[in-house]
Amino acid sequence: MKTVRRLLVFLSIILFAMTAFSGCKLLEDDDKIQIVIWEDESDSVRAVHDEIIEEFTKANPDIIVKRTHYELQDLKSNFINAAMAGHGPDLVIGPNDVVGLFQSGDLIIPTEELMGEEFFSRFSKNALDAVNINGKQYAIPDRNGNELLLFYNKELIDKPASSMEELIEQTHVLKEEGKIQYSIACRTDEPFFFFPFQSAFTGGKVFKEHTIPLEPDLDTPEMTEFARYIKKLHKDRVIPRAGDYNVAKALFEEGKAPYYINGPWAFVECDNANMDWGVTVLPTINGNPMKPSSAVKAVMVSVVIEEASEAKKEALIKYIDFLTSKESQLKLSKAHGQLPTDKEAAEEAMILDPIYEIQEAQLENSVATPPYQEMTKTWDAMRDAQMELLTGKIKPEDYGRKCQEKAIQYIKDLQG
Repeated sequence: MKTVRRLLVFLSIILFAMTAFSGCKLLEDDDKIQIVIWEDESDSVRAVHDEIIEEFTKANPDIIVKRTHYELQDLKSNFINAAMAGHGPDLVIGPNDVVGLFQSGDLIIPTEELMGEEFFSRFSKNALDAVNINGKQYAIPDRNGNELLLFYNKELIDKPASSMEELIEQTHVLKEEGKIQYSIACRTDEPFFFFPFQSAFTGGKVFKEHTIPLEPDLDTPEMTEFARYIKKLHKDRVIPRAGDYNVAKALFEEGKAPYYINGPWAFVECDNANMDWGVTVLPTINGNPMKPSSAVKAVMVSVVIEEASEAKKEALIKYIDFLTSKESQLKLSKAHGQLPTDKEAAEEAMILDPIYEIQEAQLENSVATPPYQEMTKTWDAMRDAQMELLTGKIKPEDYGRKCQEKAIQYIKDLQG
């Protein structure tokens, strides 16, 4: 009996000690300032971001930084719901076409209010313009590009084609020899990956000129020409019959397609696959350049920080400055493969790796994504029409009209 009593006393002491120390830890954490970040980054970028967080919190032990990952669609819906309820993260990292979506709902603040105007002097102007709405800077860009490029398998292709006509002829021989299934591996479920083909016919035009809010302009003869062209590529197995990101990635990595349309974020993936690969600018179509949609990825500041303490705001300023610094951008660029927006970091990156010069050349022949909510809904409209075109539900002659009708309806629904 005494043994049992002693054991109970011992366990009580242990439990009390654990509770006491746990309470100390809670008090210790309660004394710290917490910064919450939501993002839609790739695995490799998240790993580097965590290293940056660790480095920052070591130097600033009074601050805790918590990062949570979401896929883009979930990031958008979760942030909108949380911010409208007065909750959610302090910072959101995402592409610039969601900036307008969040700004239109007053869910993010102009970042000059927090950082001050002088802070932005070290960033490239075109990157800042991509997140500027009505003369205000609604986000802080930390990478420039998001543009698509033409990857090629050096074991199958000695010299990459400079035109689609050459590429089709070049890969036709490989198909006849049974070496490949498709000419180009690319996603067929997202209009972002078809946009370069589309731009060779339309020049990249999506909206009417000089209209705010943006008005879609998709029901055109050029869109019909594009639809006929992409449908033929689909029929002739130049592009996959169907495929999401992982399908396209596997086709290229397994040698079933010698070419691959993807962005700089795929550099790390190709290296990890131990491929002998190269990259170049997108080819022309009938002499017209394929212009990808270019964008920046940026840090947005949630409206919830308007109610934050001055100490919390100072902590946010400190972390944003650290995350977007020259040193941090150079570390992150190795993971996402895109050009830094810090001017000094961009110059250094291009000196260290010539692959950035290829990106720069493609960016000069790209179409900037407008940072307005209408762009997000127009992507949705083109996605739906694209699926109907590829599955035979609509004819190429109906494609532009379908895109236009859906875009107008989706924008109308958004505006209530």
